[in-house]
Amino acid sequence: MILILFLNEQFYGQEQPNFLFGTVNNEELLKKNCDVDSSAEAELLYDKEDIEFFVGANNFYHIQTTYHGRLKIYKKSGLNRGTVILSCLKRNGKEENIKDIKGYTYNYENGTVISTPLNSESIFKSDISVYETETKITAPNLKVGSIFEFTYTRITPFPVHDRPYTWYFQGNIPYKWSEVSVVTPRRFLYKLFYRGYIPLDIHESKDTTLVFGGNVVKAVKQHCVVKNAPAFVNESYISSKGDCLSKLQFELSSYMPPEGGEEQKFSKTWEDINKLLLDEGNFGEKLNKTSFFKEIANSLNKITDTLEKVNAAFFYVSHTLSWNGALNIFTSESLEKVFENKTGSGAQLNMILVGLLRRLNLNANAAIISTKSNGEINEDFPLLTNFNYTIAHVKIGGKDILMDVSDKFSKPNMLPYHSLCEKAFVVEKNNGRLIPYQPKEKESVIHTIDYTILPESNEIKAKYSAINSGYQALAIRNFIEENGEEEEIKEIKKYNQHRNLENVKIENRDSVFNPLKISYDFSFSNPNENANQFFFNPLLSHKYSENPFKDKTRIYPIDFGVSKEIMVLVTIKVPNGYKIEAKPTSGAFYLPDKSARYSYVAEEEDGLVRIRSHISFSKSIFPAEQYLYLKELFNIIVEKQSQQIILKKT
Repeated sequence: MILILFLNEQFYGQEQPNFLFGTVNNEELLKKNCDVDSSAEAELLYDKEDIEFFVGANNFYHIQTTYHGRLKIYKKSGLNRGTVILSCLKRNGKEENIKDIKGYTYNYENGTVISTPLNSESIFKSDISVYETETKITAPNLKVGSIFEFTYTRITPFPVHDRPYTWYFQGNIPYKWSEVSVVTPRRFLYKLFYRGYIPLDIHESKDTTLVFGGNVVKAVKQHCVVKNAPAFVNESYISSKGDCLSKLQFELSSYMPPEGGEEQKFSKTWEDINKLLLDEGNFGEKLNKTSFFKEIANSLNKITDTLEKVNAAFFYVSHTLSWNGALNIFTSESLEKVFENKTGSGAQLNMILVGLLRRLNLNANAAIISTKSNGEINEDFPLLTNFNYTIAHVKIGGKDILMDVSDKFSKPNMLPYHSLCEKAFVVEKNNGRLIPYQPKEKESVIHTIDYTILPESNEIKAKYSAINSGYQALAIRNFIEENGEEEEIKEIKKYNQHRNLENVKIENRDSVFNPLKISYDFSFSNPNENANQFFFNPLLSHKYSENPFKDKTRIYPIDFGVSKEIMVLVTIKVPNGYKIEAKPTSGAFYLPDKSARYSYVAEEEDGLVRIRSHISFSKSIFPAEQYLYLKELFNIIVEKQSQQIILKKT
């Protein structure tokens, strides 16, 4: 969720706590656990930042940030939170500075509050690099039950950073009260973006004044509060922690010089970003120097079908060059040099693919994305800094095709896991545009198991095969590429413990346009020592043993990455002289909007038992409102897939 906070909004005021620095009450000190989460090792009782602007020496603009925090320790494991690390940047001959550090540790001993102040030995500053320093503050006399209160002021010159840092209302422990206030001169216009899934308890915006450069100027004050924020827990199937954490971001939109004149605008439009990238020496200009592709292009131009030509170019680049693991947007190195070295970053390899496709007279372009791990892109918030990777794009028959050649087992219109995204910005001459991306391929597998019951040896034999398609095949191919086929066979055997495997075969390992097939024979002893009765789970290890969703509620979307299709087809031949005493029950279950389905069918006919277990998710992302439905669906899946079949001698 992204909310743009506009100036002069309606007030939403509530009673605010009065945390006076240097005083603490007995109720806080005697408190044994957190109200929001009784299992929490610590809690931030108060988390407040006041931000103002001022003019310093040599008329440099500065941002002054005053912080006040109050931390309560509940458990021994929380004692390490008494060390606070503050990073400061150095840029353009200027650097940030931390000053006015004060603090106390409070303990309740023998009916008395004992205050231990910070001293010089508790504060340590060091150089991390030529671009960064670090100030470390360590709470003295910290114990279980202590409260550590501290305050400091950060001074940030504009040449270092021209906007306040992102404020987080949530962390990995509960925040009881998190508050930020920012007063900006009217000549600076900042856009404020609230992102997260915890609603603001207070948002106030009002006109005010500020002493700025010796003059009283018009200003605006923004004040935001979140109360009782739970600790952020990295739950199952979360796409990006950055997208889920509740936070306030600042973006400098424009600036009006005090002497008057034309307004200076800093916010970019998508057209601005498109032009910038086209003219950028480490981006657009690199794509204009691709004459070294001439010989390769001549050989590929013999292919008449356009889509086959794209596939051939993709296959050539992906199998000729190797990815070095780097994710970035730009390249300072020439594409020709990367091609000669046969290795490069993802951006470099994808630019080479674009250059080759252009040599084939195709409408190909570079496209920038924000990977899911980096966070979602907001169409109303054009910022180049929000992107982190460059992929390839081609348009055929009016349809957009996105590609990432860094993974040789992916293919056109099937981005690898590491470059999955929701949107891509295609950088085109005079027509840059943001397009959605929805993977065409699923994570798909069809397991087939044919059982034969052998009463004479009291064992069960079977033939197994799996057809792996889309992202399921991609994952297996990459595992084999990295670890070798023998390791894949070891993994197969690990999931078939207590069963004898023979004739393991892996087919179409490198053929990305065909399903990857795995087959083998296996056998195992009847769990019942008496051959009068056979019982076993027909799905074996091809099932969910437990529900991945265990929390009672959820506020974050559920992101499976890609849609899913998992089918298990079972055939059991009932031996002569035996009957089916019990078999799994059938049923069909689905979410109200039918975006997720599960069916289990068990039928008996002509001495055969046929079972089909089928999970189908038609989309990859489910809103939090559907969490309880999904949780219940998985409860049903686990219960149905745990059912056994029982054959008894007549």
